[in-house]
Amino acid sequence: MGRLPEAVAAYVEAVRLRPDSARYHSNLGSAFTEAGRPAEAIPELKRALQLDPGLVDARYNLGVALQRTGRVDEAAVEYRASGRGQP
Repeated sequence: MGRLPEAVAAYVEAVRLRPDSARYHSNLGSAFTEAGRPAEAIPELKRALQLDPGLVDARYNLGVALQRTGRVDEAAVEYRASGRGQP
């Protein structure tokens, strides 16, 4: 809704306060991707998956971020692992 900078800032703060939250890392990664910053999204999404390997949205969104950075083969692996196919 045009408020991605605020969303990114809010999730950066949430991750700072709760670095053990897979959901916050996942949401920050998604916000980075939507803001056109997929390279910054990748480590956040990977961290989310370290904390919660079963977080399907994080796995799918990692695929999106990888694809947007040109890492198509890695993206395909994540899409398959998410069970949701490619976007």
